Amino acid sequence: MIWHPKILVVHHTATAPDTTLEALRHAHQRRGFQDIGYHFLIRQDGQILPGRCLTTPGAHTRGYNLVSIGVAWIGDARHEEPSPQALEALDRLWKQLRTPYPSLIPFAHRELNPTYCPGERLTHWVQAQRAAP
Repeated sequence: MIWHPKILVVHHTATAPDTTLEALRHAHQRRGFQDIGYHFLIRQDGQILPGRCLTTPGAHTRGYNLVSIGVAWIGDARHEEPSPQALEALDRLWKQLRTPYPSLIPFAHRELNPTYCPGERLTHWVQAQRAAP
């Protein structure tokens, strides 16, 4: 199967901001996933962590995994907001991904599935990117 991502789905992990990549990976594997479901994760300090291999479809958005790249902010938007550093990292990642995937369109998880994810601030970020020329 050749994988051609068409959309970027933005999530929050609904965990504490200090949750480790290993803990998230283990939680996803306990749910039956082969690996962590997201392709990239962003910490509050702006560090971008690699998740699932980018050449493999994700396991993050029901009905859209075969056409999307999943990126998650490590945190819970019900209790806090992404930091300016996390948003800057998301900007950098978005620009990097548009080089190999110029037609990539961003969506908030909640625009595709019934969920609160990824919260207000990240949903506004997604909508601003779609509105940008």
